[in-house]
Parts: sequence; C-alpha cells; structure tokens
Amino acid sequence: MVVRLNSGDTFRGQFGRTTQGMNFKSNITFEPYGSGNNPVIAGSIIISGWSSLGSNIWEATVTLPEGGNSRECGNNSPQPNQWIDQLFINGQIQTLARFPNSGYLNVTSSTGNNNFASSQLTQANGFFDGANVRIRTFSWQWQKGIVSTYTVGNVQLTGTLQNDGQGNTLLPDWGFFFDNKESFLDQQGEWFYNNITQKIKLYSTIDPNTLLIEGLYSGYLTSICIFFNNNVTVRDISVKHQYQSGIQVWLSNNVRIENIVQQYSYVGLEVLWDSENLFVDNSQFSYNLNTGIKTNVDDIFDWKGSKIQNSHVTESGTFPGLGRPAYATGTYNVGIRGNGGATPITFLYNYVNGTGRDGISLDGNIIFRNNFVTRACLTLNDCSGIVFNAQNLIVDGNFISDTYGNMEGSGLYNGQPLPRMSWGMRSHLGNNGASIINNVVYNNQAEGILVESTTGHTISNNIFFNNGNSARGKRQVSLESSTGTTVTGNVFISLQNGVYAGIYLNTLTSVTMNNNRYCHSNSSVTIIGEFNSNTYDLSQWKTFTSQESGSVGCPSGLDFAASSPIISLLTNPSLSINQYPQSSTYLRMYNSTISTCQDNTFSLYPYTGAVIAKKDSLVLPTCVGTTSNPQTNNPQTSNPQTNTPQTNNPQTNTPQTNNPQTNTPQTNNPQTSTPTTSSSNIIEFYLSTILLFAFLHLY
Repeated sequence: MVVRLNSGDTFRGQFGRTTQGMNFKSNITFEPYGSGNNPVIAGSIIISGWSSLGSNIWEATVTLPEGGNSRECGNNSPQPNQWIDQLFINGQIQTLARFPNSGYLNVTSSTGNNNFASSQLTQANGFFDGANVRIRTFSWQWQKGIVSTYTVGNVQLTGTLQNDGQGNTLLPDWGFFFDNKESFLDQQGEWFYNNITQKIKLYSTIDPNTLLIEGLYSGYLTSICIFFNNNVTVRDISVKHQYQSGIQVWLSNNVRIENIVQQYSYVGLEVLWDSENLFVDNSQFSYNLNTGIKTNVDDIFDWKGSKIQNSHVTESGTFPGLGRPAYATGTYNVGIRGNGGATPITFLYNYVNGTGRDGISLDGNIIFRNNFVTRACLTLNDCSGIVFNAQNLIVDGNFISDTYGNMEGSGLYNGQPLPRMSWGMRSHLGNNGASIINNVVYNNQAEGILVESTTGHTISNNIFFNNGNSARGKRQVSLESSTGTTVTGNVFISLQNGVYAGIYLNTLTSVTMNNNRYCHSNSSVTIIGEFNSNTYDLSQWKTFTSQESGSVGCPSGLDFAASSPIISLLTNPSLSINQYPQSSTYLRMYNSTISTCQDNTFSLYPYTGAVIAKKDSLVLPTCVGTTSNPQTNNPQTSNPQTNTPQTNNPQTNTPQTNNPQTNTPQTNNPQTSTPTTSSSNIIEFYLSTILLFAFLHLY
C-alpha cells in the first residue's frame, strides 16, 4: 500500500496510533505527491482566538484533540488528562513562564534531596508554590522538581531529586530556575497553560491573532508509529512537534527512512526493541529536547546489516533543564545513542553538531565510521564528543572537535569548584577492546581521549591536535588504570603552553607505544609524557618506558619564531579527494612511519586530516611517490557535509548561540520524481489535510 501526502499540506495528528492488528499493515510506503514543500506531520495544534486581558497578557481557550487522551505507539489504552507541552510562534519555540527571565539563581544550602535554601529568594511565602524548579544537581545533570511549599528563602519539593551518588543533599552554589507559573508572565513569548481550565496565556506585545501559534499536544506521541509492521518506507516527509519521538519503530523489520526532515520532539528517531535491517539515509533530526537518534535492542539481537548514514543530527538536548523528565535516569541530551545488539549496526557519514551532553553514546555493538561530531557538552560538563559504554567498539575515520563543557550553574563539590571537563572521546569502566583508528580529534577542552579502567584498546594512526586545558586534561591522551593498550602511529600536536603534546599514564602494564610523533608549537615546551606526577621529554620518556624507539618529535627546520599559526590542521570531512599545492613555506607533518618531506602537492583523502607547519629556510627533500590513503574503506556514497570546519583559530569553541532555536532548518523538497511500484495490486491513498481524519480512523 502507498500513502501519498499532498506536498505543502500539514497533517496534525499521528499515523498508526493503535495496537497490533488495528494498526496500518505491513508493506506500506509513506511519500508525497504533487509539487511544493514536503508535507508535514505535526504533533501540535493551532491555537487561535486570542483575547487581550491587558498589560500585554493574552488568553485563548484550547480544544484538545482526541478528547484530551493519548495512545502510545503499540498501546490502544487511552491515557487521559493530556496538555500543551511546548508553544511555538511562527516556528520558533517559546519560553514557559520563567523566573528569573534569564540566568540562574544559586543554592545556598540543603538538608536533603527534596529541599534547598537560597539567600537570593526574598519573595513572600507561597510565591513559588506549585511551580516547577529546574536545578543543575551535578556536572552532567539537570533535573526537574515541583515546589510543594515555599517560605521566604526555602523551597520544599513534592518528591526527591536524584543526585547521581553525590550525597543525600543538594550541593551548594549550583544553579536553578523556576517555571510554569502564571505570575511569572512578564517577557515576550512567555506562556502558561492551565490544565484544569484548558486556557493558555501568553505575554506578547504583538497581537497573537496575527501570528501562527502552535501548541505541542502531549497526546500526539509520534508522527508515524511503526509497530509490528515489516517492509515500511517513509520518505520525503517532514515531521515536527511530537511529544515522544518524531518516528518510532518497534519490532519491525526492513524499515527504510529516507530524506526525512524532523524537528522539535523529545527524540527524533527512536528504535525500540528488535528491528532487523533498518536503513536510515539522508535525513535531518534537529532541535530535539532530549536525543536526536536512539536505538535500543537486546544484546542477543542480530541487526542484520542495519545502517544509519548521511544524516544530520543538530542541537540535541541544548535546552537547559528541558531534556530530562522528572526523576528519570539514563543517557539523555545526546545526539546519537546506540544500545544493544549481538551484531553491529553501522553509523556512517553522519554529521552531529551541537548536543547538551555527549555527542555520541556508544552503548552497544556499533561500528562508527567516517562521521563528524562537533560542539558537544553545550549545556553540561564532564562529558565528551564520543563516550564508549560497550565492548569491542570500532571507531574509525571520524572527526571529533570542539567539545565545550558548560559551567553555567555549576557549583561546588567538596567545597571546590569543578574544572571544565569535556573530552573528545572517553572510554571507561571496563569497556574493553575498542579499535580507535584513523580519527582526527581536535580543539576539545580536555584530552583528545580519556581511557579509564579498560583493557585491550588500540589507538592508532590518529591525529590529536590542540586538545586539553591547563586546569584539567593538560595532554592529548590520558590512560588511567588501563592495561593492554596499544598507542602507535599517531600525531600529537599541542598549541598551548600549559598543555603538552603527549600521553599520561599511571600503569605500564602491557602498554605498547611506538612510531608516534610529538610536537609543540613552542619549542621550549618539551614535555611529551607523564607517569603519575612525573614528566618527561621524549628522550627521557623512551628511557623510562623502554618503548617508543621509533617515535619522533617535531621535524627539524620548523620556524618557531614565525607569527601564528606555526602549526595548522587541514581536514577533509567529505567523500572527495582534495589536492593541496605545497608551497616552499610549509611542510606536511606525518607520523614517524612516513618521512616528513617537502611535497609539491599532496592528496587529502576522504575523512582524513593533515598537519602542516611553517618551516625556516632549511630545504627538505621532496617526497617520492604518492602518499597512500590511510582509510581502509573508501566511501561510496554522496557527501552529507555542507560545511568544512575551519581550524586555523583553535580553542575558540564557545557555543555559538544560547538560543539554538533561532536557526530553523530550511529544507527543500528532496523528491525529484514520483516513485513507481511493480505491483498492479498496490492500494494508493492520496491524502490532503481534509482526508486525514477519515484515514486515521480507517487504519
């Protein structure tokens, strides 16, 4: 069966919202027809009929669909008492009535995980009763509570907040704010919904009747529920404003999701339980409050070659305090989370830009190859571009850059402020046997990779460029209580005086190191190794470790007196081969297994990087032959990247926006031809918005 949605139309509701047997059937394709923009499936309703109450406060009555009920994907039991969860004006997400309007207040003291005091709260008793409080309880954690009673300076909550093992009280000096109370309405776009009266109020200096105002309805959990439905294709459709996930797949094989533009849900794409032969291609998942893509299957499940590729995942969980339900646990605020599987799922050629916490959480059997991960840890700290939480992972040929580590609202721990901790990659707690090869890891605020309490990792043929900070992570790689690690053929570069171009170790048990290059842009900084608290230059390091016989430092002839940048990084996160003419001013810096020489030209192969450095008048030998492509798997598909990062100005990775919703993705209609099918028995539905109601109740 083919269901064709009229291009340019918006369909409000969800497809396949009932249980197995009453759901839409297998062997179904959702696609557009006609010309124009992608058809849109929206989990929001239009709110109109606004009346002025004076003082820039407007009110409208909301008629909830479905009688105020919801039906979860795969569950036909109605769930009552739904509400408006988010508000959008002309496509932009608005702020739930908030106090203070910006920034955070701070905890002064606490006697339990259900209360705190703040000297900044001077309002009268009861002022905050019934409001939400969103509080940063630790580096990697925002939580939401509800105020039961407030007396001047003291807040009591209705439940107990989790503190992730940090004690039985809320920590001092950590940030918080209140929202979801009508009395807080005092700023453009702030809103409040009363679930009892079903009225919504909005602070606006503009008549809202002249604006497109959409309310995300909590009863519309997903746009398309694929539940026990095999051979389903969804393509060339936009989805937005779903309370749970843009598209949800349960126990369904041979599902294809192609050219989808999704935004503003809690999760963009959610694959729950076992779904074989999943294929996701050339799609966008943007501005989700929690996670861009989440897969969660059993550890014994066979993915049968499932693949997610060529897709953009942007601004995931970058709304402080909104990305985690109250008292929930688990991984959140990430771009991609992959979990489970006896055989691997492959993530290939994806672009992950902007996450609240980790860019990628590898929690299952995964091959992660030729992806670009940048700007992780925008709202939280103590996180990384890629975190390893599974055995025998393959991380090959990726770019990982510009993790940030947000310190706003970060308070005291054991009486001291915490440092900024945001790694390029992190592997910890017994996740053994990873292959970390051919990656380019640069401009991250802590080490390029932190490996903790693991065995058997291989870290080879990577470039670690300008990672670390002098407060925490003042080196490129840190191996802590990790044994059986191989570190070979890497290029380690530092540009900061307080950070060295090298490795930290606290054990040498079965550690193998060789054929690495260590180079600092300041010739007076010679430290390349650290064991516990002792530091070593390259010669001392070789003697101490009895290894690294083939490792080298900076090539001779560098012009250390030159103006910056002395050393620069070139990147090619694309599927093309880039040719660079080599001037007499620069040389290319290889690892020690390839001689450093004066190239007339050199090729930068797909998903590789190159380090170049200014040289003095010393004439280096010209390279003989062509440098081979270090990647073992040549890409065969089109390049999803549209912007090559510029790396000549390192360590400028401050988040570019505090309000990620200001740049709404602009998308063109990707379909160029009407799909055809070979069967004469195909049932086709051509849906416009006026026919949607009939279709939803037929299937």
